[in-house]
Amino acid sequence: MKKNDLVDKNAIERIQSILINTPTCMLISSLSKPNPSVCPMTVKTIDNDGALWFLSDKESEHYKNIEKDNDLLLTFTNNTDKQYLSIRGKGIHYESKGIIDKLLSQQDLKNNNLHTITILKVIINSAYYWDVNLKKSVTI
Repeated sequence: MKKNDLVDKNAIERIQSILINTPTCMLISSLSKPNPSVCPMTVKTIDNDGALWFLSDKESEHYKNIEKDNDLLLTFTNNTDKQYLSIRGKGIHYESKGIIDKLLSQQDLKNNNLHTITILKVIINSAYYWDVNLKKSVTI
């Protein structure tokens, strides 16, 4: 995987295979602060370039944190299947109605204030998963 450019198809497929069963992560922002901010987020899609897309809220703490410092850490855990994934990346917010409409589900429409919804795109810089057979972290 190249820094700022996840182009390796196998890497993207490996991440997708983990995210199918584990779409919810803990998104950690304000990484340079002594007490980073943490919130749960659910991946809506992963694009062909390997970027992760989430719904976000422009009134949320993580939105404000990302606007100040877009370095992020995402951690995914699926204890049942023993799948663990850690991703470092950069977050970018979008307010394009076309992108928002594409990613919104009926459940999202019920649970969110449509006036404050934005999209968060996370461009992956590095990713690691835990290999249970090797008992170590493996770079994707």
